[in-house]
Amino acid sequence: MEEAFHKERWINRHSVYQVSVIDALMQGVMEGVISARELLRRGDFGIGTFEGLGGELIVWGDKAYNCKDDGTVEEVAPEEMISFAQVTCFDRFAPLHRVEGIRSTAELEEKLGAWTLEDPNIIYAVKGHVDGASVELRSIGRQEKPYPTLVEASKSQKVFHHEGVSGSVFGFLFPKFMMNVNLPFWHFHFLADDLACGGHLLDLQADSIDLQIYPIFEHVIRLPEGKSFSRIRLSDAKEMEKVMKDVKG
Repeated sequence: MEEAFHKERWINRHSVYQVSVIDALMQGVMEGVISARELLRRGDFGIGTFEGLGGELIVWGDKAYNCKDDGTVEEVAPEEMISFAQVTCFDRFAPLHRVEGIRSTAELEEKLGAWTLEDPNIIYAVKGHVDGASVELRSIGRQEKPYPTLVEASKSQKVFHHEGVSGSVFGFLFPKFMMNVNLPFWHFHFLADDLACGGHLLDLQADSIDLQIYPIFEHVIRLPEGKSFSRIRLSDAKEMEKVMKDVKG
């Protein structure tokens, strides 16, 4: 059993496993698709959210964390249901790069372009570590049925500012041709080393950041089951681009 488990992880290297699609989440399809236990079998690095939203998900190693809208972080129970996520088996031996003087997440995205612009048609994962940083984080609380759209739910988000924080940045970038599937821009979450704070990363200032950029060439999707997903009309590219401007934060 253990041998088969490690073989599965080896096969998943340079592959991303995704739960649901961003278009469905944005239209209010927030039911749980798989459990946290199952998600952890699919990867050791990732981000996402829960049934009814209910916080920001971070997967690191063999644990999943919920960065809640009250500002706290807690380990996720194995039976907790996941509505949207992407995980991979991160190559911890990926080259390490130190980038100096990060004044915003926009500047971080610009600097990451040194590795991603040459091939914009694949998926990238990035892990970064900062010491003594200033971070702005957000989290959206659990929604009640009938679920709202993601834009409506984001109006109740809680925003937190922290100074002098050491922690890790978890991010994914999907290509533009996958716009209905996932976000076609960098999507970052942050988790403090001491688990004192975490969430969706809105802004970052740091003297330096140590980065590992990981290219991904394979993509697997676990689609939701049930009427809430089967009844929606997935958006066309122009509609998605318009909504994305409201979602990006």
